[in-house]
Amino acid sequence: MNPPTRRRFLALSTGSIGALTGCSLPTGGPPDVTLGGVSLVNTTSTAVAFDVIVESDGERVYWESHEIGPAPDNGQTNTETIVPDLPEKSETIVVHSRVDGQRRTIDLGRDDFDGECVLPSFIWQKSEDVFGTTVNLVADLSDPPEAISCQS
Repeated sequence: MNPPTRRRFLALSTGSIGALTGCSLPTGGPPDVTLGGVSLVNTTSTAVAFDVIVESDGERVYWESHEIGPAPDNGQTNTETIVPDLPEKSETIVVHSRVDGQRRTIDLGRDDFDGECVLPSFIWQKSEDVFGTTVNLVADLSDPPEAISCQS
């Protein structure tokens, strides 16, 4: 196989750079996301303490610990939903939680959350004390927790 000519190399390079440049163009600002609340879920048979930190525009606006009691023996979970106070206008929202030395972070500054009220969840699971996360769109929940606040 012959190496590409200088002309072909430059043409391919220019096309690649042009394609990448389009990826870095501003998209009109950060997504408009409303934090409806934060769910803390315990699936284990012992109480567990969740440390929760919420950052708005890089500034810590909420930091509290919440003890969530053990899950009932019927296979259900024990869940508490908290609604931290946030400044009226938040460009970026990042939620952190820590349980038993394990830390998880949920960054809500993603385009797929634009225009949505979201409910991030931190889940302490029975299997080997695994700490997981998920984010639900409140509009998709069939029975959302009463504590949720979706006013932006």
